[in-house]
Amino acid sequence: MVSFLLDCFALEERHTSEYLAKELLWVASEWNTEDKVAACITDGAANIIKAMGSKEAGGTEWADAICFAHQLNLIVHNGIKNIKTTVDKVKAIVQYFHKSTLAATELKRQQKNSECPELRPKLECPTRWNSTFTMLKRMLETREPVIIKMALLNIDLPRPSPEEWEDMKTVCDLLQPLDEVLGSCLSGLTSVVNMGSGRLYCR
Repeated sequence: MVSFLLDCFALEERHTSEYLAKELLWVASEWNTEDKVAACITDGAANIIKAMGSKEAGGTEWADAICFAHQLNLIVHNGIKNIKTTVDKVKAIVQYFHKSTLAATELKRQQKNSECPELRPKLECPTRWNSTFTMLKRMLETREPVIIKMALLNIDLPRPSPEEWEDMKTVCDLLQPLDEVLGSCLSGLTSVVNMGSGRLYCR
């Protein structure tokens, strides 16, 4: 699959459906592609869906396909909310090792002494797909050295309980297949569009 960036600019007005449709049509007209758009991939928000409506209503009259990867990511984040306390503990620990050069160096030394892979804790980023899963998975991979160094350095932060460590493992086992699906979707190598019941869907 080949992709091209036609334009990139800031939207300076309120993101109404009419304004979004106007800007999209303007870009399409610049490239003479108004009648060549098969579908517009969206995040499913009401304003952009409405922008795909009839031209009489101020829309583009393009078919809309809600991004499968985006929807899947929302589902994952909603599920992770059930272990928010655990996630917050892990996030605080990771932030500490990111901010403290001494702690990071000591962790690396402990990993080497324990003959563990020298892996740096990863911090979640809300704007990156499935980054909470990546953070939890990395914490599980560095569990022993992290626990040891937190004790030796007297790091005064709430630590996951044995039950929370088990919850993390269970969540990561459940999310692993979804992470692989998201990776496939975001690789840009595949695009599957199916037509069913008069509605356009996209993966």
